[in-house]
Amino acid sequence: MQQTDDILNILKGNITSRGLKELKIQLVLIQAACVLALEGITRATAGQIAARAIKDYGIEVLPSFTGLIFTNLNIKKLTSHGKSRFVLEYDQLKEIREQTETRCEELIYKLETVIKTFHQLPERITTLQNEWAEIVKNRKYEQELIFQINKEKKKL
Repeated sequence: MQQTDDILNILKGNITSRGLKELKIQLVLIQAACVLALEGITRATAGQIAARAIKDYGIEVLPSFTGLIFTNLNIKKLTSHGKSRFVLEYDQLKEIREQTETRCEELIYKLETVIKTFHQLPERITTLQNEWAEIVKNRKYEQELIFQINKEKKKL
């Protein structure tokens, strides 16, 4: 049962790692939008936000992914001059950034736990193998004792 839990934790680690990567990109995009808002830009396209994130933080991100992230975060969108633009309200972005940072910290903790479990597995397996060998040895000794007792009973 413990071994199954360990395997599940390792798989969760893969999921957590992917989730952490996506959250990191999300955090960078939100930070880029915060910078734009602090510079006085109140509306920006997904392409402008992505370009700023690429320039300032060196990440690889597509405007379409940026638009998807901001839409999923319920950041208000307006159409201006035929283009969809996100409304950059610094206070809202700051709150979302803080929530995202908290989620990142939670995932980091989970990932560290999974890594620790993964590193402990070889030692735990060796311990279980040794315990099993001891059980088998004791069982054989028990059978030998039972045989000797029965042999002595017959002599009486």
